[in-house]
Amino acid sequence: ALFAAIEFKDDIAEICESSEKQLKVERQLAAEEQKWDSLHFEFAPWKSHGDVIFKGDRMNEIQTELEESQGAASGLLANKHIKPFKDRAEKFAQKLTRVGETLDR
Repeated sequence: ALFAAIEFKDDIAEICESSEKQLKVERQLAAEEQKWDSLHFEFAPWKSHGDVIFKGDRMNEIQTELEESQGAASGLLANKHIKPFKDRAEKFAQKLTRVGETLDR
């Protein structure tokens, strides 16, 4: 068994390295998802239409967060180690796109 492990040490090292990189990608994706799960949207009245706009400088903050998260999502989707999380990352990127489209209205 030891000789077999030695024989395949390069393969084992490559698998371990790939697993570490996948874990890093998964953690980055989870951090971005968590950021948006905990984001609070506050609205303020606008003319006679009721609560329809973001309060104060919040709109700029949200747009900045959105741009940063969209960049992070694009980077993750381009990463070759995203494969086990690709569907999840694509759904997250689609949600960010919908947020952007909503903010642009």
